[in-house]
Amino acid sequence: QFATTCDPIISQFFSGEEPVGWGIEYKCRNNSGMKKQEFIDVLVEKIGETHFVNYSNPKYTLLLEINHHILAFSVLPQYKDYCKYNIQTLSQESNPHPKDTSEVVKENETQNKDEPEESKKEDNSAKPDPLVESDSE
Repeated sequence: QFATTCDPIISQFFSGEEPVGWGIEYKCRNNSGMKKQEFIDVLVEKIGETHFVNYSNPKYTLLLEINHHILAFSVLPQYKDYCKYNIQTLSQESNPHPKDTSEVVKENETQNKDEPEESKKEDNSAKPDPLVESDSE
């Protein structure tokens, strides 16, 4: 059943003559009846010998997830290049060199030197205590 379902999806990405590198990401939860190797054999047969397996830098990653009795299958382009489509990781990579904490401390010290000494002190006498009820009510 999986073989007939995955055929149109695979043909969209692996129909060309040019060899393409691909890899498999398999995750199975709460299921012991479905075997990983059975799915891999079906995918290898459908993809063909023209294309090659490349786990380090595949152009396409075939994602197979099984959770209980539900199977999800997808072909993901540049899955590893885009950090498994993790937005948080991608945003950190766009700024790979954050400021060193010592630089931030130095900046704050120079800014504080420019302020007058009186403005640095907090005046807590004018602020009412939010936990104490006022008698004016």
